[in-house]
Amino acid sequence: MSDCDNCESEAVHVWRHRRPAETMTHRTDEWLCATCHPEMPSVLRHESAR
Repeated sequence: MSDCDNCESEAVHVWRHRRPAETMTHRTDEWLCATCHPEMPSVLRHESAR
C-alpha cells in the first residue's frame, strides 16, 4: 500500500499531482489518493456513470 501525501492515509492507488511551487517556474510532485486529488473525483464520477 502507498500513503497519500495530503491525508497520510494508506491507499491502494495514489496518483501524481504536480502543484505549482512558490516560484512559478517549478512544480512540486505530490502523491494523492483519489479523494484528495483535485481532478480524480470528477473523473471517477464520469466513469461510474457509464
